[in-house]
Amino acid sequence: IYSVVSGGELLILGIEPNREESFGLPDGSKITRQVGEAFFELDGEGAMAPVIFGENNDVAILGSTALSAIGLVFNPFTRTLHPMKMLLG
Repeated sequence: IYSVVSGGELLILGIEPNREESFGLPDGSKITRQVGEAFFELDGEGAMAPVIFGENNDVAILGSTALSAIGLVFNPFTRTLHPMKMLLG
């Protein structure tokens, strides 16, 4: 799951879209959004990950692609972040 950030905020930060992608919604419909690359950082660890340019009424989301890029995994039961076991394979 990609992160979603307000498109206006991304442009203010100097992040430009580089492609458009279609995304499925829970109700089965599809939407198209611009996508770029952003640097995500938490506690001194950071990495680039895809980010969707959110439009009006889109909810901001920190996606699993950004979390895994910086070596974190989300535990949905405890709602906490944990270091990911990094595998080389």
